[in-house]
Amino acid sequence: MPQTPVVADGGRAERTERREKKADDRRDELRAAVTTILAEKKLPMTRKELWDALPDGLRVNEVLFKEVLLEGVGSEWEREGSQGGGFKYRSIGG
Repeated sequence: MPQTPVVADGGRAERTERREKKADDRRDELRAAVTTILAEKKLPMTRKELWDALPDGLRVNEVLFKEVLLEGVGSEWEREGSQGGGFKYRSIGG
């Protein structure tokens, strides 16, 4: 009769996996929202303008938002140089 392995960590690994999946899903939601906002506005936007344009449900973790914004530079959107007013982001090809 096969024995079921005993989980020695009290389910910690499963909780960690769920938390990581939730964070990945949030990243995907933020990335999709920023892509949509930039495509619709068709004008360069500052990080603050993008943050303010996000739906309320996505305006939860500004640190994660900044990470997603930087991760997308060059592949999903472009960042224009700063001249004392902060960087502006725009859709690639837009």
